[in-house]
Amino acid sequence: MRPGVELDIAQRLRELPSEMAPPLSWEEIAQHVRAARAAGRRPFSPSAAAARGRALALAACLVLLIAALAVWNRFGKLQLQVPPAGRAQTRISAPVTEHLGSSESERAVRMAADERWLASVPDESGIVHVSTRIAVVGLEDRIASLDDLLNAARLRNVHADRLHELQVERARLVDSLVQVRYAETLAAQP
Repeated sequence: MRPGVELDIAQRLRELPSEMAPPLSWEEIAQHVRAARAAGRRPFSPSAAAARGRALALAACLVLLIAALAVWNRFGKLQLQVPPAGRAQTRISAPVTEHLGSSESERAVRMAADERWLASVPDESGIVHVSTRIAVVGLEDRIASLDDLLNAARLRNVHADRLHELQVERARLVDSLVQVRYAETLAAQP
């Protein structure tokens, strides 16, 4: 550091105002404590009204906590079986499956049947299980992305072998979706 800068800083520190005087001296604090003890209360303690307010707030929190636990205990464990709006709850027939090893035309017919079956199943059952819902959403997303790839491949005139691979992958995903949705509908039926 440069010597001129150090002197400048030292000068600025000397020019700072001195510390402020405390609001109460030690004698005034001691006198306040003696007066409070003579009056029968603790010095510097909150007033009785503030203590009562805190006690009431604590009691109200406890009552709300107990009420919330009672409601959760009563209603939190139930699974309501409500059919989706606009659709009656009916028995679902079994889907057509096993089309991965078939010929091209049979696979297309069975895949169309699977897609019709999927369209006939309600979008969401009355009981929603998170694990199957995540699987359904994931499969639907992968099928949609494969549909996009197939459309792009057809527009770019991609080789037939690559198109066939994408179609087989889509058929496999649709088959998986059908199986998961069928299991979901069986689990939701009484």
